[in-house]
Amino acid sequence: MILQSFRSWKMLMLVFLPLLASLACLSVIGGTPVGPEPTQEAVEVDVVLGPGGFDLRDTRAGLDGLPTYKATLTVSFDGTKDGQPHQWSSTYEALYTKEPPARQVTIRQTGDTSEEEPELPAIMAEKDGAAYEIGKDGSCTATVFDSQDPLMGLLDPAGLLTGVFGAEESGQETVNGIATTHYTFDERALVQNGRNKSTGEMWVASEGGYIVHYLVTTKGNANYFGGGMEGTLTRDYQLTDINQSLTIELPADCPPGLVNAPLLSDASNVVNLPGLLGYDTRTSVLEARAFYEQELSKLGWQAPAYQLPEGISQEDYDRMLQEMEQLQGFMQPTPTPDPSKAFLVFQQGDQLLYILITLETTGTHVTITLSRPVE
Repeated sequence: MILQSFRSWKMLMLVFLPLLASLACLSVIGGTPVGPEPTQEAVEVDVVLGPGGFDLRDTRAGLDGLPTYKATLTVSFDGTKDGQPHQWSSTYEALYTKEPPARQVTIRQTGDTSEEEPELPAIMAEKDGAAYEIGKDGSCTATVFDSQDPLMGLLDPAGLLTGVFGAEESGQETVNGIATTHYTFDERALVQNGRNKSTGEMWVASEGGYIVHYLVTTKGNANYFGGGMEGTLTRDYQLTDINQSLTIELPADCPPGLVNAPLLSDASNVVNLPGLLGYDTRTSVLEARAFYEQELSKLGWQAPAYQLPEGISQEDYDRMLQEMEQLQGFMQPTPTPDPSKAFLVFQQGDQLLYILITLETTGTHVTITLSRPVE
């Protein structure tokens, strides 16, 4: 898979002395992996870097300081495979917002991609504490976001670029509305050690040090690309919409994000999944009910709605009640305080919060469900 080769090329820049010859076996240009896995053996080789004085080891440098941006990387190949014409293109378009933290990558692939290559989702996103995958068929799944292993870690457009060592400065230019310094380089600055021919340009923001435009063209034969392929590989990266208003919207049938609701102080056995929060407590049903009626109002949720919430269709409301009944074998909202059970409904914007509180033999159980009305 092409992502694996790019990740390995970046590792080459960072580690500096891995087995260079392994790159030829490691390429997966638009298709099935060719050759063995890259070895971790370290050897001494003569490396000639670019003649310039500019190095950029971290291709994501400066991005964390931007409130919002859009990054687009198009990777394309034009050549032959086993003597036959072979072309493909993959585009990764990413949206990032710092507050609230969210990001989304849309993936488009065309051309001669291998049927054996694992199919990438059409969209990947991280929002409201959940990681989403949206398939080309529109299916949407959500898992809890893991900051130590982000779902989109391998699909960060800037992270798929290769570090540069020894680029030459070529003047000042304004690119995508940003003041930049222009640099040029060739295969030496990419530490490709003469195994192919590359030409590259890079525009780096004068303030912030982030890459605004990166363009590299690499020509190689089957000894470099592997799999009987030879031709030209192009990587074109653009950074736009910096500090502009960006909205990351998921398809309506995606699960909601993690439930952002307060917990009682003695909460135990907490389960927090996209759209669902549950836990046990020693607090009585009546006290737990009073807690949520008070605390959720402070957070901007409307007072419990025992009638049909405003803007919510009867069909959607009935559907949610049925889901809660299946979850806990429960019933209709309970406007009158009951020491054994409570079912409350809150609304904020187009979101509904359903709170089910039941008295169990081991104490009280609280189940909170977040729902977005179906358009």
